Amino acid sequence: GLFALDTLNPNAWGAGADYMNRSAADVIFTQEVKLPSGDPCNNAEQTARNAKWKLAVEPCLVTAKGGKSAGTAVATRSYIGMSLPKAVEHSQGLHAKGHFGMRRVAAMGKGGIHCGSAYLFSGVGIAAKCNLDLLDTMAFTIAGLVGPWILGGDWNCTPAELEATGWLKKIGGVVHAPQTATCNGKVYDFFVVDATISHNVHGTYTIGDAGLTPHSPARLIIR
Repeated sequence: GLFALDTLNPNAWGAGADYMNRSAADVIFTQEVKLPSGDPCNNAEQTARNAKWKLAVEPCLVTAKGGKSAGTAVATRSYIGMSLPKAVEHSQGLHAKGHFGMRRVAAMGKGGIHCGSAYLFSGVGIAAKCNLDLLDTMAFTIAGLVGPWILGGDWNCTPAELEATGWLKKIGGVVHAPQTATCNGKVYDFFVVDATISHNVHGTYTIGDAGLTPHSPARLIIR
Protein backbone atom coordinates (compact mmCIF):
# COMPACT_ATOMS: atom_id res chain seq x y z
CA GLY A 1 0.00 0.00 0.00
CA LEU A 2 3.00 2.33 -0.04
CA PHE A 3 4.25 4.23 -3.09
CA ALA A 4 7.64 5.90 -3.52
CA LEU A 5 7.98 9.11 -5.53
CA ASP A 6 11.38 10.60 -6.34
CA THR A 7 12.22 14.12 -7.50
CA LEU A 8 15.64 14.99 -8.89
CA ASN A 9 17.59 17.47 -10.97
CA PRO A 10 20.30 15.46 -12.78
CA ASN A 11 21.36 18.50 -14.86
CA ALA A 12 20.89 16.51 -18.11
CA TRP A 13 18.77 13.63 -19.32
CA GLY A 14 21.65 11.14 -19.57
CA ALA A 15 22.14 11.16 -15.82
CA GLY A 16 18.38 11.18 -15.33
CA ALA A 17 17.94 8.08 -17.48
CA ASP A 18 20.69 6.30 -15.59
CA TYR A 19 19.03 7.13 -12.27
CA MET A 20 15.65 5.97 -13.55
CA ASN A 21 17.14 2.57 -14.35
CA ARG A 22 18.57 2.29 -10.83
CA SER A 23 15.69 3.74 -8.82
CA ALA A 24 13.21 1.68 -6.82
CA ALA A 25 10.58 4.45 -7.10
CA ASP A 26 7.12 4.06 -8.62
CA VAL A 27 6.99 7.63 -9.96
CA ILE A 28 9.87 9.98 -10.80
CA PHE A 29 9.77 13.76 -11.29
CA THR A 30 12.78 15.10 -13.19
CA GLN A 31 13.98 18.66 -13.82
CA GLU A 32 16.57 20.10 -16.21
CA VAL A 33 16.27 17.20 -18.63
CA LYS A 34 17.41 19.55 -21.44
CA LEU A 35 15.60 17.62 -24.19
CA PRO A 36 14.36 19.69 -27.17
CA SER A 37 11.06 18.83 -28.81
CA GLY A 38 11.01 16.30 -31.63
CA ASP A 39 13.39 13.36 -31.91
CA PRO A 40 15.29 13.94 -28.63
CA CYS A 41 12.06 13.68 -26.61
CA ASN A 42 10.70 10.83 -28.72
CA ASN A 43 13.94 8.87 -28.40
CA ALA A 44 14.04 9.38 -24.62
CA GLU A 45 10.45 8.19 -24.28
CA GLN A 46 11.19 5.11 -26.39
CA THR A 47 14.30 4.32 -24.34
CA ALA A 48 12.17 4.57 -21.21
CA ARG A 49 9.62 2.14 -22.66
CA ASN A 50 12.41 -0.33 -23.36
CA ALA A 51 13.38 -0.05 -19.68
CA LYS A 52 9.73 -0.64 -18.63
CA TRP A 53 8.94 2.96 -17.77
CA LYS A 54 6.42 5.43 -19.18
CA LEU A 55 7.94 8.86 -19.68
CA ALA A 56 6.28 12.20 -20.49
CA VAL A 57 8.72 15.00 -21.30
CA GLU A 58 8.02 18.72 -21.34
CA PRO A 59 10.64 19.92 -23.87
CA CYS A 60 13.32 22.39 -22.91
CA LEU A 61 13.93 25.88 -24.23
CA VAL A 62 16.51 26.16 -27.03
CA THR A 63 18.21 29.56 -27.21
CA ALA A 64 19.15 31.42 -30.38
CA LYS A 65 22.70 30.13 -29.94
CA GLY A 66 21.59 26.53 -29.52
CA GLY A 67 21.83 26.38 -25.73
CA LYS A 68 19.41 24.11 -23.89
CA SER A 69 17.66 25.23 -20.74
CA ALA A 70 15.17 23.61 -18.34
CA GLY A 71 12.86 20.78 -19.47
CA THR A 72 10.89 18.59 -17.06
CA ALA A 73 9.55 15.04 -17.07
CA VAL A 74 7.21 12.70 -15.22
CA ALA A 75 7.83 8.94 -15.36
CA THR A 76 5.91 5.95 -14.02
CA ARG A 77 6.50 2.23 -14.03
CA SER A 78 5.12 0.64 -17.20
CA TYR A 79 2.33 -1.15 -15.32
CA ILE A 80 0.96 2.17 -13.97
CA GLY A 81 -1.32 4.14 -16.27
CA MET A 82 -0.50 7.75 -17.15
CA SER A 83 -2.60 10.27 -19.08
CA LEU A 84 -2.76 13.97 -19.97
CA PRO A 85 -5.66 15.76 -18.22
CA LYS A 86 -7.58 18.38 -20.17
CA ALA A 87 -6.79 21.06 -17.57
CA VAL A 88 -3.08 20.44 -18.07
CA GLU A 89 -3.26 20.22 -21.86
CA HIS A 90 -5.22 23.47 -22.19
CA SER A 91 -2.99 25.50 -19.86
CA GLN A 92 0.45 24.17 -20.80
CA GLY A 93 1.18 27.15 -23.04
CA LEU A 94 0.84 29.52 -20.11
CA HIS A 95 3.93 28.18 -18.33
CA ALA A 96 7.47 29.29 -19.08
CA LYS A 97 8.75 26.72 -21.57
CA GLY A 98 10.26 23.66 -19.98
CA HIS A 99 9.51 24.66 -16.39
CA PHE A 100 6.38 22.65 -15.56
CA GLY A 101 4.80 19.43 -16.74
CA MET A 102 2.05 17.28 -15.26
CA ARG A 103 0.26 13.98 -15.86
CA ARG A 104 -2.47 12.00 -14.14
CA VAL A 105 -1.04 8.81 -12.67
CA ALA A 106 -3.50 5.93 -12.23
CA ALA A 107 -2.30 4.86 -8.79
CA MET A 108 -2.24 5.81 -5.12
CA GLY A 109 -6.03 6.14 -4.82
CA LYS A 110 -9.36 6.00 -6.62
CA GLY A 111 -9.17 8.07 -9.77
CA GLY A 112 -5.40 8.42 -9.49
CA ILE A 113 -3.27 11.43 -8.55
CA HIS A 114 -2.02 14.29 -10.72
CA CYS A 115 1.79 14.41 -10.62
CA GLY A 116 3.64 17.56 -11.65
CA SER A 117 7.34 18.28 -12.12
CA ALA A 118 8.35 21.89 -11.41
CA TYR A 119 11.61 23.73 -12.10
CA LEU A 120 11.78 27.32 -10.91
CA PHE A 121 14.28 29.79 -12.35
CA SER A 122 17.67 29.70 -10.64
CA GLY A 123 19.92 32.53 -9.52
CA VAL A 124 17.16 35.18 -9.30
CA GLY A 125 15.33 34.35 -6.09
CA ILE A 126 11.80 33.15 -5.49
CA ALA A 127 10.45 36.73 -5.47
CA ALA A 128 11.63 37.42 -9.05
CA LYS A 129 8.81 38.13 -11.49
CA CYS A 130 9.62 35.09 -13.64
CA ASN A 131 9.19 32.79 -10.63
CA LEU A 132 6.06 34.49 -9.32
CA ASP A 133 4.54 34.31 -12.80
CA LEU A 134 5.37 30.61 -13.02
CA LEU A 135 3.78 29.96 -9.63
CA ASP A 136 0.66 31.80 -10.80
CA THR A 137 0.32 29.72 -13.98
CA MET A 138 0.89 26.53 -12.01
CA ALA A 139 -1.86 27.61 -9.61
CA PHE A 140 -4.17 28.15 -12.59
CA THR A 141 -3.53 24.60 -13.82
CA ILE A 142 -4.03 23.14 -10.35
CA ALA A 143 -7.34 24.99 -9.97
CA GLY A 144 -8.65 23.19 -13.05
CA LEU A 145 -7.84 19.68 -11.85
CA VAL A 146 -10.44 17.20 -10.70
CA GLY A 147 -8.80 15.15 -7.96
CA PRO A 148 -5.70 15.40 -5.76
CA TRP A 149 -2.18 16.26 -6.85
CA ILE A 150 1.49 16.06 -5.88
CA LEU A 151 4.27 18.34 -7.14
CA GLY A 152 7.94 17.38 -7.04
CA GLY A 153 10.53 19.92 -8.00
CA ASP A 154 13.77 21.77 -7.90
CA TRP A 155 12.25 24.92 -6.43
CA ASN A 156 15.53 26.83 -6.26
CA CYS A 157 14.44 28.07 -2.85
CA THR A 158 13.88 26.61 0.60
CA PRO A 159 10.46 25.49 1.86
CA ALA A 160 10.32 28.55 4.13
CA GLU A 161 11.02 30.88 1.21
CA LEU A 162 8.28 29.24 -0.86
CA GLU A 163 5.82 29.50 2.02
CA ALA A 164 6.61 33.21 2.42
CA THR A 165 5.18 33.90 -1.05
CA GLY A 166 1.69 32.90 0.11
CA TRP A 167 1.42 30.46 -2.81
CA LEU A 168 0.89 27.39 -0.65
CA LYS A 169 -2.27 28.87 0.85
CA LYS A 170 -3.46 29.88 -2.60
CA ILE A 171 -3.29 26.33 -3.94
CA GLY A 172 -4.09 24.46 -0.73
CA GLY A 173 -0.70 22.74 -0.64
CA VAL A 174 1.52 21.35 2.12
CA VAL A 175 5.30 21.11 1.85
CA HIS A 176 6.90 17.73 2.49
CA ALA A 177 10.66 18.16 2.50
CA PRO A 178 13.60 16.07 3.70
CA GLN A 179 15.44 17.13 6.84
CA THR A 180 18.87 16.96 5.24
CA ALA A 181 20.23 19.15 2.44
CA THR A 182 19.64 18.26 -1.21
CA CYS A 183 21.83 20.90 -2.92
CA ASN A 184 24.85 22.85 -1.70
CA GLY A 185 23.86 22.66 1.94
CA LYS A 186 20.22 23.64 1.40
CA VAL A 187 16.91 21.86 0.82
CA TYR A 188 15.87 22.89 -2.69
CA ASP A 189 14.41 19.56 -3.86
CA PHE A 190 11.12 18.71 -2.18
CA PHE A 191 7.40 18.08 -2.65
CA VAL A 192 4.20 20.09 -2.36
CA VAL A 193 1.17 17.87 -1.69
CA ASP A 194 -2.53 18.60 -1.96
CA ALA A 195 -3.78 19.20 1.59
CA THR A 196 -6.58 16.67 1.07
CA ILE A 197 -4.07 13.81 0.86
CA SER A 198 -1.19 15.25 2.90
CA HIS A 199 -2.09 13.05 5.87
CA ASN A 200 -1.25 9.96 3.76
CA VAL A 201 2.42 10.95 3.49
CA HIS A 202 4.64 8.70 5.63
CA GLY A 203 7.88 10.62 5.19
CA THR A 204 10.29 12.45 2.89
CA TYR A 205 14.00 11.68 2.64
CA THR A 206 17.18 12.73 0.88
CA ILE A 207 18.78 9.98 -1.21
CA GLY A 208 22.41 10.69 -0.45
CA ASP A 209 24.03 7.85 -2.40
CA ALA A 210 22.56 8.53 -5.86
CA GLY A 211 25.88 9.68 -7.26
CA LEU A 212 24.48 12.96 -8.64
CA THR A 213 25.88 16.45 -8.16
CA PRO A 214 25.18 19.10 -7.00
CA HIS A 215 21.62 17.87 -6.37
CA SER A 216 20.62 14.77 -4.44
CA PRO A 217 17.17 13.31 -5.13
CA ALA A 218 14.38 13.48 -2.58
CA ARG A 219 11.92 10.64 -1.99
CA LEU A 220 8.35 10.86 -0.71
CA ILE A 221 6.58 7.80 0.68
CA ILE A 222 2.77 7.91 0.51
CA ARG A 223 -0.02 5.47 1.27
